[in-house]
Order: sequence, then structure tokens, then C-alpha cells
Amino acid sequence: MDSEDTKKNRSTGIGFWAGIMLMAALVWGSSAWALHPPTPEQIEEYRKDGTLEARIRMAEELGNNKVDPKVAYDTQTRLIDLYEKSTGNRLNINRQPPPAWQGGLPTRGTVRIPIFLLGFQDYTGQSTGITFQNVVNKVNGAGDTAEFPYESVRNYYLRSSHNQLNISGGVYSWFDMAYPRPQVPDGYVNEGVILDLLKFWGNTMKQDFAQYDNDNDGTIDTLVILWAGPDNGWANFWWASQRPFTENFSNNVTVSGKKLKKYIWMWAKNEKQGDTDVPVKTMIHELGHALGLPDYYDYDEKAPAGGIGGLDMMAGTFGDHNCFSKFMLDWITPQVIASGNQSVVLNPSGTYQYGSSVLAFPNATNQIFSEYFMIQNRYRIGNDSNSRNPADGLLICMWMLLQHPMQKV
Repeated sequence: MDSEDTKKNRSTGIGFWAGIMLMAALVWGSSAWALHPPTPEQIEEYRKDGTLEARIRMAEELGNNKVDPKVAYDTQTRLIDLYEKSTGNRLNINRQPPPAWQGGLPTRGTVRIPIFLLGFQDYTGQSTGITFQNVVNKVNGAGDTAEFPYESVRNYYLRSSHNQLNISGGVYSWFDMAYPRPQVPDGYVNEGVILDLLKFWGNTMKQDFAQYDNDNDGTIDTLVILWAGPDNGWANFWWASQRPFTENFSNNVTVSGKKLKKYIWMWAKNEKQGDTDVPVKTMIHELGHALGLPDYYDYDEKAPAGGIGGLDMMAGTFGDHNCFSKFMLDWITPQVIASGNQSVVLNPSGTYQYGSSVLAFPNATNQIFSEYFMIQNRYRIGNDSNSRNPADGLLICMWMLLQHPMQKV
């Protein structure tokens, strides 16, 4: 058995050929709510109680499989630049202007995020057993080393981004609303309780939230709200997800002179979902959406089987972000193979920023390409130490781009 140090330095040599282990399909689109995935047991429960189809329809209407439009645009720009640089050929496309940025987290630098702890008369913050200091430690600190690689949000993203993204959570202590949770209308768009929370911290406690506009675009990038009490099932109001504020709210509500676009709404503790303490993995998953990544799992069982097999933080809430996600977030620059036969040595992607992935265009022409391969050496180290990967070694992905954001369709 290899030692951890041996694995960290293990490289894999490959002769480039078109072997496919894994396929995923993405649709470039508008911003969406992003949902924590349901378990197989929950899906069966929803099938039995007759709510599964309604939940699927709601999830599909929200478009949770869509990449943030700005991230999609930037990704295609980098793809085109890499192709043209590696081949010397100019692509015959009409580039469109970038879409308007709709809020969300910057993917590099120190990124500050406000994290609120929300209780109610019937589900108080104290009843969760989750303390303010515990949240601070699991977000910003060393966390629980026994839970590696999910010991803390900050540490996970430092490893995944190769020290390019430093999450800094500004945690606000428990505030229990003066009304019970059933008084909060059970619907997807309910901003009244959030407005009450912001009024308390902004108006009563005089907190300044301008620091959370990391890119100085006039918008607080993302709010995180951890609420007390049980969930009411996948694709429902009391479920972990990233959500956009309504246009009316975004246009008319300001906090410390800043507008609001998106927020993460999630449980503070949920033993049914495996979150017996501060839900670090769930927060990592939802922050992936705030960065612009989609859910990599299908909602409808009629969809083609496979997906990415749960081998990703944005699918099964396990392991590292895959090489394609890291490329979209501008954390890695893969080696490009546009044609011919080449031998490549790949470093482990869990510990190496460079030389750990390959981008291949097997049938590239001077027209815009619709599919390509990304290959990574995904040893079970770093954030993949506790992943569902069946074995150490090569992982080959085929990504199919169903719509090109620079061309009108």
C-alpha cells in the first residue's frame, strides 16, 4: 500500500487516446437556485407519497443544472484562447459581449462572506447545540481534523483552489425571531424573514455590511443563513439551496448602501442528512454554486444514467471539485492537445495546480467546437482523500457544450 507521501508525488504517464470513463452534459444558461442533492431513500419516499413529480418539476423550472452566465462566458473565452494559442488557428466565430454579472462570489483572493444564525420561538438557536464559536471554527479555523478533508470551509477551498481562494466568514451570533417558524410562509420566495434579520443586525446592532462587496460592484456578493429546525424535503422551502432575491427586493432593498442579489439558505444542523454538527460539506457545496458552478446530478430518473457518478462535491457532496470546475473558476490551466499522438505525465490533481490535467480537442476545426475531453490524475489525496472514487488514477471526462454563449441560438 502506498504511503500518503508517495501518493502526493505519484505521477501517471499516459499515451493520449479516446477512452471515456465518464460523461456529463451541461447547459450554459441563466443564474439558478442550487439544491443540495436528495438521497435515494428520499427519492423513494417522494415517489411513494406522490410528491416526486412536483418536486422534479420545481427543480427543473429553477434550472439548477445551469452554470452562472458570467462563469460560462469566461470559460469559453479561455477555451478559445487556449485553442488558438496551441494551434495557431483563429476560430471563425462572432464573439458576443459578456453577460451582465448577477452577483456571486469572486473565485480568487480573500473573499468575505456574512454568515447569520437564525432561530425562532419554537426552534431556538440554543436548541441546535451549535454555538457561535463552533461555526467560526468550522468556517474559518482548523475545524475538526478527524473530519478531513471537510474539517473547515476555508481549508477545503484553499486546497481546492491551490491557495487562490481564501474564504473568510463573518459570523453573526444566534438571533431568535419573536415568532414561531410556522409563521414563515412555506414558499420558495419569502424574503420577509431575511429582511427582519438584516434590520436587526443593520439597524439595531449598527453592523456595516459594505465589507462583503468583495469586487466593489455595489452588491453584497452572497449571504449565508443557517436556520434552526428540520427540513421539509428536497426542492422545498426548508431545504439547503442557493437562491436569488426577487428583482423587486434587489432593486429596492439596500444594506449599508449595497444591493443584494443572492443568498444561501441552509440548515444549521440536520442529522437526517448526516450533518450532526456545523454542516461544513453542505456549505462547501452551496458556496460552489455561489462561485458559479452547477449541480452535477439529474433530477429526473428519465435522464440518461451516469452523470458524473457522484464523483464530485457538486454531485454527491463528496471529494474535490473536478478539473473542469477548477478550469471554469480559473484555478488551473490545463495542458492542451489539439491533434496527433502525445505522451503526457500527469501529477495528482489533489496536490498539484500545474501538470495535473489535460484538455483535448480530438476533432478541432476553425469552427467553434461542441465537445472536448478533460483528463486528470485523481489520486485519493487532498480533498479526494475521503471521496467515492473507486480507485486511484486516471479520470477521463467528456464535456458536451450544448449551447455556446458567444453565439445567438
